[in-house]
Amino acid sequence: MFTDPALEARTRGVSQTIIGGQKIREGVKQFGDEIEGAVNNLSTGTPIRNNQAGGALVREAAERQITTTGASAKKSYDAAERLAGGAKVAPKESVKLLDEQIAQLSETSGLNKAEIAFLQDLRDDFSKDLSVGALRRARTTLRKKISKGDLVFGENEARIKSIMDVAADDITTGLRGQGKGAAAEAFRRADVKYRARMEYIEKTLQKVIGKRNSNMSDEAVLGKFRSLATPGGDSEGLRKFYASLTPEEAADVSATFAEMLGRGGKEGTRDFSTATLVENIEQLKKSGATMTTLFGKDGAKAINDIELLAREHKRVVGATSGGGSAAGNDWRFMAASGGVTAIAAGVTGLAIKAGRDALSAKMLLSPKVTNWARTAPKTTNPKVINAHWDKLGAIAKAEPALAAEIDAFRNAVLGAANDNAQ
Repeated sequence: MFTDPALEARTRGVSQTIIGGQKIREGVKQFGDEIEGAVNNLSTGTPIRNNQAGGALVREAAERQITTTGASAKKSYDAAERLAGGAKVAPKESVKLLDEQIAQLSETSGLNKAEIAFLQDLRDDFSKDLSVGALRRARTTLRKKISKGDLVFGENEARIKSIMDVAADDITTGLRGQGKGAAAEAFRRADVKYRARMEYIEKTLQKVIGKRNSNMSDEAVLGKFRSLATPGGDSEGLRKFYASLTPEEAADVSATFAEMLGRGGKEGTRDFSTATLVENIEQLKKSGATMTTLFGKDGAKAINDIELLAREHKRVVGATSGGGSAAGNDWRFMAASGGVTAIAAGVTGLAIKAGRDALSAKMLLSPKVTNWARTAPKTTNPKVINAHWDKLGAIAKAEPALAAEIDAFRNAVLGAANDNAQ
């Protein structure tokens, strides 16, 4: 009955009546509520509705990751140091680079007095042979100064980072020159791991929680974290951050993202709308953040179905809000387009005929049910129609969890048909 173009005129007529128009709007609203329910079911966690609590969770996870990866890096470096024994290396290339930088700054020594003094102290420390441990600890101290924001004058931070990189090469070269190839290789592996860690901390975590002692508020932390999943954000950083969460934390964060999907948008309201849902899903996709990262494998599949349903609902809302004829035209388009849109039309039709919502979100998101709707025969032949209804009964037997929803849908449609054979 929902794929018959002859229904267009009757539907237009119903939509122009006080009672019929209200019934159509009720049906569309109920369908929107079903979509909202499906969105809320994307995660097993609890949405973090308090920005302060959400920011605190993100901060705790970030700081835990810094601590955990730091301990892992130290363990790798300690292993390399044990292999090196008491070997000492001359940081020749580091000293050479320091001399070059000091010479450049000395051209305007008055303006660069503080930087020159700092680099000169560092050169004095590097002017003698150093053990692997001593040189590594010197690098770690400099990293901490950068992380805390202590090195803020001029280009000094960039200069120090270049010196640290050269110092690592000095260690590797020195160990190999002393026949300690195993120690050199162990240090190189540890250093690659450490550099990747620091890059992630500086480019992602510090953007979210700030540098040490930054005193960023929890609300600001949550806002910075959410920005990772926006166009121009950091989708790879978001993926790594998710990997650092406990299963419980990941579920709560996913639930928070899910709740946000249909809210905010251009209107900035907390009310759910399928128009905002479509808009926010589009923005997530533009950011490069994968739905699998945010909602897991099953959630990512559900998002695809939800987006399709939301687009149809958005279009129906736009059509019905424009007057009776628009509702009639939209009904015809939905019926003719088939597939999931036919189910959407079915929900509206059931609201008109049966006065109740007979399609649950769980049923709408079942691949077997959507395929059943997509392959609905466009015919008035009772034999063919009955055969198609029998397929729906087979789905109910194969999926007991959907049996009740399918029976309610089938009974409502048949009841509506009995009420009005046309």
